[in-house]
Amino acid sequence: MTIHTALRLKDLPPPPPGKTGWPWTEQPENIPDKMSNGSDWPHISIVTPNYNYGHFLEETIRSILLQGYPNLEYIVIDGGSSDNSVEVIKKYQDFIDYWVSEKDKGQTSAINRGLKHCTGDIFNWINSDDQLLPNALYDVAQSWNLHQPDILIGSSIGVDASSGDKLHHLVPRIPKNPLEFINDGQFGLQISQPSAFLRLSLVQEMGYLSEDLNYAFDWAFYLKVLVKLRNVNIITLPNIISKFLVHPDAKTMKYQSLFVEEGKKVCGKLYSDFQPIEKIQISWHLKQVESFQIVTEALSNKKRSFSLMIELLFRNPQLCLSRFFWGALKREIFFQGMKSE
Repeated sequence: MTIHTALRLKDLPPPPPGKTGWPWTEQPENIPDKMSNGSDWPHISIVTPNYNYGHFLEETIRSILLQGYPNLEYIVIDGGSSDNSVEVIKKYQDFIDYWVSEKDKGQTSAINRGLKHCTGDIFNWINSDDQLLPNALYDVAQSWNLHQPDILIGSSIGVDASSGDKLHHLVPRIPKNPLEFINDGQFGLQISQPSAFLRLSLVQEMGYLSEDLNYAFDWAFYLKVLVKLRNVNIITLPNIISKFLVHPDAKTMKYQSLFVEEGKKVCGKLYSDFQPIEKIQISWHLKQVESFQIVTEALSNKKRSFSLMIELLFRNPQLCLSRFFWGALKREIFFQGMKSE
């Protein structure tokens, strides 16, 4: 049954000893039962996929439930964790609409499984090392009701999981076209996923998330929308509405090269849907990315990076067109000169 009651601190189990602040001992102000125009609040569905992140999971769950949002549907899909994840979920199961703990095919499989239980108008998944900030759903709903978008993107902050220090502040920028989205960084950093809320019917129309992807699946979904729906209505929200934890086990920290590989794979799959000029520009961009990877690999071999880069230039003549290559070679010559003095 969908949660239609705005939960408060008194409704939830007490936090673990020593835990204070949001979302342990603080809560946002009460949200009115109805919107200012007298209508119901938009129905928001959130899925949390989890696998052996029990040390983060309770904070994530509380950050969602303690939004005090009157029309929330919350689903947790656990991949058969062997840590304390199930214990944490059971602690809050009275406030969760649906949960399961079974072996699955990975994160995208878990999210898609949760999606099939969603009945809301607005959807997002909040990973078990991400959190919503106070009033996030209130801000999303107010803006959504005003603009009726396909995608709403808010700001997000990255925080060191150990120290709590703020490391990143991601401010959304709406890409004008697929090429601009791809060209931003190596493979697009304009959208912080926990702050990106989607029209549920749009996700269903796009065929859910690609389960053959393990790393760049959110980026791939946004690109697919931009390619398939050229007139998609995307709006931004300046408010910081989510927090993502930066820690050694985070996928973005451990598997950066795999994100790039999957990004290239996605571009190949969507290639026929790109416009002619985009195909030329994207092919060029992919060559630049490949050059960047080659140069990065060469520089990681400190003992012979200079000779390796020259060798790579003969093996891959297209590197002569890469600003990454020449910039790296210039730095390497400089450092070689410094060493010889």
